Amino acid sequence: DCRAERLEVEGGRVSRVHAVIMKRGTSRATGARVTVVPKVTVCSAGAINGPALLLRSGLEARGEGRRTWLHPVVAVVGVYDRPIQGWYGAPQSVSSHRFIERGPGEVGFFMEAAPLHPMLVAMSTKVFGRGQEAFLGRLDRSSSLIALHQDGLLPEEEGGRVEVGKGGRVRLHYRMGAALTEAFSASHRTLAEVHMAAGATEVATLHVNPVVMNTLDHLRRLENASYGTLRHRVFSAHVMGGCPMGGGGAGVVDSRLRHRDVDNLFVVDGSVFPTSLGVNPMLTIAAMAHRAADFVGEAV
Repeated sequence: DCRAERLEVEGGRVSRVHAVIMKRGTSRATGARVTVVPKVTVCSAGAINGPALLLRSGLEARGEGRRTWLHPVVAVVGVYDRPIQGWYGAPQSVSSHRFIERGPGEVGFFMEAAPLHPMLVAMSTKVFGRGQEAFLGRLDRSSSLIALHQDGLLPEEEGGRVEVGKGGRVRLHYRMGAALTEAFSASHRTLAEVHMAAGATEVATLHVNPVVMNTLDHLRRLENASYGTLRHRVFSAHVMGGCPMGGGGAGVVDSRLRHRDVDNLFVVDGSVFPTSLGVNPMLTIAAMAHRAADFVGEAV
């Protein structure tokens, strides 16, 4: 029930970790504080809160908080004439990496069948009241296919940026450039084609004004749709980068996940990826943490 607020760094080492005690089960501070004097400190706060902690601690010379990657996700919904019941079974039952490598200058993407838990669906749509009631009324026959875009591989991509504002408030800035916008267009069409091939009687995008399709001929309606910021729903489940690993003295951490300027500080989470991954990052993060156990143990 503690929240780390700041690392105190002296002589190139973390000398103290300053934290506040939280009221159990809430995000409210009790007013009590605690200070830890560590031999070794491991930051495993994720790709947003981790860089934010380092920035609050005055660590910014290595570009902490920059080059944040989100695997931007778009979804296309299909309605079928048979039960789908996407809230049962494996949450990721089918996937395809057919388009992860598309061509020079293009952002690749991989596809998955996403779970459709009623609460998740309800908060992901823009309809309310009777519109939401009608949408959820067909949920048992609906399927959501998603495309996760591999950002960070093109030279012109800067990625996102984590900042800490007044009062310690964390902000994330992320710009969607032309290459990503083009990939959104390509993935929308591909997802719609998959739905049609699977027998969907209606396919709809999550644009501000949804593109609705009932036959293959209707796919051409996507040609008039716009893509990018505030044009349609964009999700993220995989936040990476912000404390990237680099060789030759570059990056925030080295190959052993040790901070390059703070001898007894390690970063062990998805923030150390220099780009996003071409797969879901969970197994990579777990393997990296298993490997880091040796590095951290040797430093104690």
